[in-house]
Amino acid sequence: MSTYNESKEVKLEAGHEFPTVQYTLDKSTVRAYLEAVEETSDLYKNTDLVPPTAIAALAMAALAEGTHFPPGCIHTSQKLEFKHCTHIGDIIQCHSRIGQSRKRAGMHFITVAFFVEDLNKQELLNGETVFIAPQDA
Repeated sequence: MSTYNESKEVKLEAGHEFPTVQYTLDKSTVRAYLEAVEETSDLYKNTDLVPPTAIAALAMAALAEGTHFPPGCIHTSQKLEFKHCTHIGDIIQCHSRIGQSRKRAGMHFITVAFFVEDLNKQELLNGETVFIAPQDA
């Protein structure tokens, strides 16, 4: 389950803040993730731990939720740093902003920085992802 503040057009400029999105890590959300990735580890099936990669997937979903990227935009890379474990029942908040936007050869190269925290403001994940979009977008 997620909630977000409002829908915004993406401004391909450094400093643009995306809406903060909050997710509740309920059993059905975690189960759906485990099934989607065909997870076989008992660690996640028999405990209340949430796979760190599920948090990364939610962070990327938060970036896309309520936002329009221009046609022809492609995701090229990402890096992640996991800080703390999460558990079923936790509530997380996903934040992201454009850290860098460069124009070159008719394209925009956009670096988006993001982080995920719990309701106590403990950082769970940080990272960045890169997109390439047509310059006329």
